[in-house]
Amino acid sequence: MEDLGLNVVFPPLLNGRQQFTSSATNQSQFVIKVRWVVEAANACIKQFKFLANTIPNSSLPHLEQYLSVVCSIINRYRPPIKNSSIDDAVIADQMISLRNQKKNFETFLQKNNLKKTSSKWEIIDHSDILHEFPIMSEDEIVNNITLDTP
Repeated sequence: MEDLGLNVVFPPLLNGRQQFTSSATNQSQFVIKVRWVVEAANACIKQFKFLANTIPNSSLPHLEQYLSVVCSIINRYRPPIKNSSIDDAVIADQMISLRNQKKNFETFLQKNNLKKTSSKWEIIDHSDILHEFPIMSEDEIVNNITLDTP
């Protein structure tokens, strides 16, 4: 693919980590946003029954020809998945700049030295907090569901 002048990018993998870094998250989201067009095209191709299933090895020598016919039919009789617009370059530039930014929340965590602090959960008994919830009839719930009640 690179010999054809294409930039090949794969989403990052966790590889045993529990969480992505901010830059790995940004990279993953970027790849996913670009990848949806490829997946939409694959979905169109897989609407043809033969290509939707596992293809037998005996058909592999002819697969390129089958795909050419199917793609020709799709190109002729189906509307484009996405039409180009004048905003495409602006959107692409925004995506690239956002991909390289650190998330605000991660910056906040690092600034306040909260990044390595783990949460400490406390077990509580429901009877301890039951008095904090209002007691309502079914009619009150149905009729006043969107009203702010003290």
